[in-house]
Amino acid sequence: MTTAIATKALSRTLRATFAALLVLAVGQVFGTRPALAQAQAETQAGGAITHAPGGSIQPPPPSTPVLSWDPLRFGIALESRTAWLQDSAARRLAGRKAPVASGLSLQGDVWRRESLATVRVDLAWLTTATSTDQDFSGLREELKTDVLSLGISARHPLRPWIAPYARLVGGIGWDRLTLTASTGDLHDRQVFAQGAVGGGLHFRSPGLRLGQATASPRAGVMADVEGGYSLGSSNGFSLKPSATTSAAVPIPVSPVALGAVGRNAPYLRISVGLAF
Repeated sequence: MTTAIATKALSRTLRATFAALLVLAVGQVFGTRPALAQAQAETQAGGAITHAPGGSIQPPPPSTPVLSWDPLRFGIALESRTAWLQDSAARRLAGRKAPVASGLSLQGDVWRRESLATVRVDLAWLTTATSTDQDFSGLREELKTDVLSLGISARHPLRPWIAPYARLVGGIGWDRLTLTASTGDLHDRQVFAQGAVGGGLHFRSPGLRLGQATASPRAGVMADVEGGYSLGSSNGFSLKPSATTSAAVPIPVSPVALGAVGRNAPYLRISVGLAF
């Protein structure tokens, strides 16, 4: 009798132990799958998943695009300006019919109305240096011209990357003319006013974000191709000798007048730079 009771008790103990192990195993299997799925989702999302208060998984926020067509307000550009001189005296001093000036400009949008129009102001400095040699006399003429101008333009975008525009320009310039001879130098300086009216096409690239943060500045490439007509006041050069000369026979001290030099000319302007 005692042996039968002990056998039944052992059997019950084994069945209870087996049931407990089975329950524990089932709990382990079904309890780790959600954790495993969550870990895999976090790995695939680069750890950028957030959890809502209720325990649900939230997708990561969309990243800011690297390139954007949002308007860029300011710019700095290299300038090139070719003028086809109309005055014969100006062509002779320049040594060519179409001298090329180069320089730098700073630009900025001062008014914008959505996609209708944009008004831009630019401050530009251009310089030209030309020289001519006269074989029959041995003389050399050198002309250096600097122009500081302020322009205002209005453009209308046809596409995000292209916009036609009209531009008005006004400025002031300085001429330095030097005539070099074996007996010494003659020189003169003149100040003149100059203006222009033109139109062309403005091109731009999308802005590239320069940092990882959403508020990082953007930069792009811009270019202008412009044609127009410039008007300038005429200069009456009157060459004077230098203060000292090494010539055995001094140069006459009376000024040598060259006459008026006109400045009206059609032009082509090309500008390439960075927008930000």
